[in-house]
Parts: sequence; structure tokens; C-alpha cells
Amino acid sequence: MNILDSFTKFFKSSPSKEEGEIFFEKEERHFNIRRLSPKDREEIIHGFESISTETRHKRFLAYKKSLTDSEVEFFSHPDFINHFAYGIQEIKDEVKTPFGISRFVRDSDDRTKAEFAIALRDDYQGKGLGFELMKHTVEEAQRAGVQILYGLTLPENDGILFLMKKFGRVETLSEDNLRRVLLYI
Repeated sequence: MNILDSFTKFFKSSPSKEEGEIFFEKEERHFNIRRLSPKDREEIIHGFESISTETRHKRFLAYKKSLTDSEVEFFSHPDFINHFAYGIQEIKDEVKTPFGISRFVRDSDDRTKAEFAIALRDDYQGKGLGFELMKHTVEEAQRAGVQILYGLTLPENDGILFLMKKFGRVETLSEDNLRRVLLYI
């Protein structure tokens, strides 16, 4: 079976868009974005272990060696009412390689606001794949009635600002040696 046949077979056996999975091609490589669930627990742990110390620092605002059990539980159990989480993976020869996640969690005081986060494995950064994951996240947030996505970042993390500006107006505020970013979607 050649790659085209195997990819066609994969598409036919995969969940439909209504079930939260989308497929796309970029530079002759195949990818999908889908909802995360409890079955992704091990992939979340492995994904964290596969990103660099610098990427961990940018994402968690601290030098973390590992995720706690409660963090893994939180990341792998979105309810898709108040907590939404997505994974992106490459598909090659019917093998799926996860390399990034995004999430947003509604603000308990204002359901039109949500904290968001995104992280990609280092070797997948700078290829437009973070854009695809962020686009999907923004679209899902809009469908859920969210109007503002916000988060904290390191002041030197200009990459996230560059990405966010592609999706709407961005406002930044300094906060205890960090930068609070707001994306109006």
C-alpha cells in the first residue's frame, strides 16, 4: 500500500469534523488537530518530556522538570464546556506523532473571557503549525462565545505576540516581571 492509499484509508476511518477532528496538509506533510481526552495522558507526559528547557520555561513561566499528576489530570480531562483542549499531530505511514497542544479555560467570573495556552515541540516550531493550532483554538473559542483570550508570558516571548496578532487586536500589560496578553477575537 502506498502513502496515498494509506492516508486515504486513514481519512475514511477517522472521526468526522463534527466529532472535533480536522485534517490538513502543509508542505506535502499530513497533520490533524483533535480534541484531547483522558486517553491522551501518556502522550501529554511524553510531549512535555520532548520539549526543550527553554520552551518549558516560556510555556510554564518556570523551569519545570516534569508535570505533576494534577497537571496531567487537568490537561487530559477537558470538559468542552469550560475547559477546551486540542492536540496537533503529524500523520506519516499511518503513525501519528503528537507534537503540540493548546487549551483555553473560561474565566469563572466572565464566560466571554478565557485563559489560553499553546505549546509546540521545538522541532515543529517556525513552520506555521502553531498558526494552524492557534487558528483552530480561536475558532473553537469563538464558537463557545469567548470574546477575549488572555494569558501570561515572559516579556521576551515575542513569538506569542507575533502569533496572536494574526487573529485579532492584542493588548499587553506588564505584571510582576511578566506580560499579560489579551487577544480580542
